Amino acid sequence: MKIYEYARKRKVKSKEVVKKLHQLGYKNVKNHLSLVPEKVIEQLDEIHFDSEVKQKKKRNVQTSQTNGIISMECAPFTTKGLGDMVRNKIQYNQMNGIRNIVIIPKYNIDDHILEHVMDINLSVQHQKKSGKVYFTNYENAEYYLIDSEYFRRDSLYGYYDDTERFAFLAKAAIEVIKHLNVKFDVINVHDWPLGLFPILFKDTLKNEFEETKIEFSVYGSTYQGIYDVNVLTDVFELDKKYYDDHIVEYAMSVNFLKSGLITADMVDINQVALNDLKNSYLKDFVYDNM
Repeated sequence: MKIYEYARKRKVKSKEVVKKLHQLGYKNVKNHLSLVPEKVIEQLDEIHFDSEVKQKKKRNVQTSQTNGIISMECAPFTTKGLGDMVRNKIQYNQMNGIRNIVIIPKYNIDDHILEHVMDINLSVQHQKKSGKVYFTNYENAEYYLIDSEYFRRDSLYGYYDDTERFAFLAKAAIEVIKHLNVKFDVINVHDWPLGLFPILFKDTLKNEFEETKIEFSVYGSTYQGIYDVNVLTDVFELDKKYYDDHIVEYAMSVNFLKSGLITADMVDINQVALNDLKNSYLKDFVYDNM
C-alpha cells in the first residue's frame, strides 16, 4: 500500500503519514508514492493524526448553507493573485459554517493523489470534447478538478482557444453540479472568464435549481473578455437573442464582464473594485448597493 492510499483510507494528509513513519524510524520513506512497510500498518492504525482530530471537531459544526465556487484559479493549486482571492473566499465561507464545493481545472496535479469521479463528454464549438473529473478534500473544502487537454498547458491564459477553455470549464461545472445532486444555496463564479456562466446555468439548470443564486465575484474593470458574437453562438452554443437583446452585447461585441454583472443574481465586489468599475466604460452597469 502506498502512502497516499493509506492517507486516503484514514482521511488524513499524506505528509502526516510520512512524518509519523519518520518518527517510527522509517527514514527511507520519502513522499506520497512511497510504500508503507507492511509490518508497521497495525501500529499506524493505532496512531491519531492531527488532521483527523481537527476533522472530528469540525464535523460537530452544523452547516446550514452549501456554496459552489467555480474559478480558473484557486490557491494553493495555482499561485496567481486571483487564486489567492478565491482561497480567501473559501476560508471566509468556512468561518461562517458554509460548506464549500469548489470546481476548478486540474492542471498538472498528480492523478495518483486524486479520486476519479466520472468521465465527461461536452459540446464546445459544436465539437465533442472529452475530459475527466477528479475529487480531493483539502482543508475541509471539497474540490472537483476538471481534467482536459484544454488545461494541460504551460500557462493559465493567453491561448488562441481561451474562450473554448472557459466554455469547457463552465459546461463541465454544470455536469458536476448535476452529478452531485446537492442543493446549492449559492454558486459563486470568479471574474470575467466565467461571465457567461449565469446565462448558461439558467438555460440549463434553472428548473432544477430555482432557489440557487448565482454570485459573480469581480476584481475591477478590464478590457479583456471582449469577443465577436460567434463566441456566444458557436463556442458557448448559446442563443443569439442574448446579443440581440443587449444582454451580453457592448459596443457591438460580446462582453464577458458586462454579461456577468447584469445576469448574476448577486455581485461580490470590494469598494476599490467598485470604484474602479464606476469610473470605467461599464459604469452604467454597476450600483452602490452591489
